[in-house]
Amino acid sequence: MDIRIREGLYLRNIETKTETTIRPATIGVETKGIVWFHDVSKTVKIGFSKDYCKEDKMLFSVIPTIEDREVSAKQVSMILRKSLQGKDVDVDSIVEQIYAL
Repeated sequence: MDIRIREGLYLRNIETKTETTIRPATIGVETKGIVWFHDVSKTVKIGFSKDYCKEDKMLFSVIPTIEDREVSAKQVSMILRKSLQGKDVDVDSIVEQIYAL
């Protein structure tokens, strides 16, 4: 999933008195259900739950990617058989491996 932050964030560390920003359109990196957004220097990051990012359309832009689509094994099998027809490849073995996933 491509999750981007729509608005820039201004962060201030009270202890060290350092300030940084996370720019708009920064792409989040998902780790264990948390989407992390880094500043330019990658020294500061802020995280939000993936569910929260999906729900809050004002702060986040969520675009499904090809990895998020569910494709049936039957569809994959048909594409492989059509694409590899006449080639010296054991398509049946590949299809069996796909069904085993």
